[in-house]
This record gives sequence, structure tokens and C-alpha cells, in this order.
Amino acid sequence: MNTSLWIKRDNIREYKFVDTPLPESLATNQILLKITNFAFTANNTTYANLAGDPHYHYWEFFPTGDNAWGKLPVWGFADVIQSAHPDIAVGEHIYGFFPLASHVVIDAGKVYEENFVDMAVHRQELSRVYNRYIRTANAFGFAPEHDYYNALLRPVFITSFLVDDFFADNDFFGSLQVVLSSASSKTAYGTAFLLHHHRPERRDYEVVGLTSPQNVDFVKSLGVYDKVLAYGDVTKLDAGKFTAYVDFAGNGRLRKTIHEHFQNNLHYNAIVGSTHWDKLGTAKGLPGAKPQFFFAPAQAQKRMADWGRELYQANTVQAWQDFMQVAPDWMDIQVKHGKDAVTATYETTLEGKLNPRDGYILSLQS
Repeated sequence: MNTSLWIKRDNIREYKFVDTPLPESLATNQILLKITNFAFTANNTTYANLAGDPHYHYWEFFPTGDNAWGKLPVWGFADVIQSAHPDIAVGEHIYGFFPLASHVVIDAGKVYEENFVDMAVHRQELSRVYNRYIRTANAFGFAPEHDYYNALLRPVFITSFLVDDFFADNDFFGSLQVVLSSASSKTAYGTAFLLHHHRPERRDYEVVGLTSPQNVDFVKSLGVYDKVLAYGDVTKLDAGKFTAYVDFAGNGRLRKTIHEHFQNNLHYNAIVGSTHWDKLGTAKGLPGAKPQFFFAPAQAQKRMADWGRELYQANTVQAWQDFMQVAPDWMDIQVKHGKDAVTATYETTLEGKLNPRDGYILSLQS
């Protein structure tokens, strides 16, 4: 039996588990995967919240057959338990983008030594970044002992890499200060790490983190922010300083405060996430730069065109290796199994009460 979490598209607080039979047989080139574990972070509520946006289509990757309900995507690992593809063997360990479920069927194609692509018809118009699956035994940086870190940090770190690269690619839009909201989140931390790490070879900018009052000390301890402020103190920043805002929170009230504080000295506002998913508000009619949604796959495609695929991959691998020198030092990994663990973690995430130091690895396997 395949167990999966379905979420109401128009109300992400409403959800249910649905059991469906596993396929009795596979079509040519299909593989059946048992999803062994997956990461759960604030990024997953971003997927749910942005799923209906025409730029993202997150609900479309794993359709339920009922337009009122969607399957939440997660990043994690799975084992091949049946294969109708001649080049993919039972027992292979796979990393990629899965539904929050116990099993999934993939239409494998474009099979290479290190990866393959889901060729399902409904996925061909969706972003290719999410359709590629890693054959971990043949891929650099996927030793089994790193599974949990890869599941928790690699997907959001790629977003961090692309946000950092986007700003560098545009000379930070002339900004001398980069302000990141939801500074305790893993995506913001990865971005701040790269901004800090690469600063000596770039312009002289400050990296500022905004967070909830209870997380200020934790964010300071990360050592990658020049300043850390609680959200209520954002107006203490110098309004005369040319500023870029990287919005990981998606909090409409905070966005309005920042725009009204910096006015025309706000040179760019990139909306990356929505950890404050229930406080999105509007992005219209604000002074300063018009808020722009940041779509990571678009920057990835640009850089693959600029650099070529091999150099793009080499640059992301080098950045990941640099990050992994420090990232495990602050994370406490929590491994939990079963429906109750999934629902408890989902509820805690919706309430914004995840401990920023914890990394949650979940599984619907017994």
C-alpha cells in the first residue's frame, strides 16, 4: 500500500492521509521507489503556499486526480524496489524530489551513470530542475552517511547558491547592505554564508539578518551576519544606505515597513520564500524597488547557458563543499517515523515554531 499526505489546495491547514494500492505491474521504463526518508523544513510550507502560483506549479508534479487536493513535495532518498528499466537495478539508492509518501512510480528516461529524468508526460512542461534524480552510488558527495545532511540542506542550499549568484551577477544592484528576513532559516543561512564567504572578492557590503526575538542569539551564533536584529527593530537600520532585501519570510507587514523605511534607497527586493506564509499581504504600491519573485530555476538556466553545465555543476559542488565544512556544527538532526510524526512536524512548521537548530528527517516507513 502507498500512503501519501494530501493537502487542501485552498487551505493548507486541512490535510489527510490517503492509502492507494501499489501497482501490480510497471510499464516499460518505469521504476517503483520506496521513499526511505525525507527532509521537512519551512521550505515545504513555501511549496504548499506557492503551489498555485503560475510560476511554480508545485501541485502539478505529483497529481492526486482531484483538483481540490495536492501532494506536498519533499526532498529525500528512496530505494528502487521494482524496475522495468533495463539500466536501473533493484536496490539502487536514489536522491530527488518526491511526494510526501511511502512510495512513488517514476517514468525513468535519459539515464546516465549519475542521474536520470522523470519523463512522465505531465512533468515535461514543469521545471527540469525538479525532474532529475541522482543515482547516489555513482554521484560525488552522496556517501550514505551524508544522507540526512543532503536531504536537509542540499535542496535549500542550491536556492541559496542561486540567490547569492543572482545578486553577484547584478553587482548587488548597487547596494551596500543586504538584508535577509527569516535569518534563522536554512535557506537564509546558506545565502548569508555565501555572501560572507565571497565578500572579499566583491564589493564591500554588510549582511544583515532579521529574525524573531527568540532567535536573535541563535542567528548571531552562526557567525555569518554582520548585524542581527529582531523584526521590530528593522527601522534602526540606516535608511540612507543603498539596500537590497532578500525576503525569505514573505511577511507583508514587514515588507511594507522595509519599503517605507528605505524608500528609494531600497534598490531590490527579491521574494524567495514564505516562512510567514499566513502573513503574505500585498506587494503592490510600495515605495522603492518593486518586489520581484525570485525563481531559482531561471537563474540556474541562465548560469548553465553562461558557464556550461560542467562548470555550473563544478561551482555548485565547490560551494556545497565549503558550506559543509561548517553547516553540521550547529544542526541537531531529529529522525522521526510514522503519520503522527509527519503531522506533528507539519503543524509545528505551520505555526512557525520549529527550533532553528533542529533538522527534521521524516519517514512513512515503519
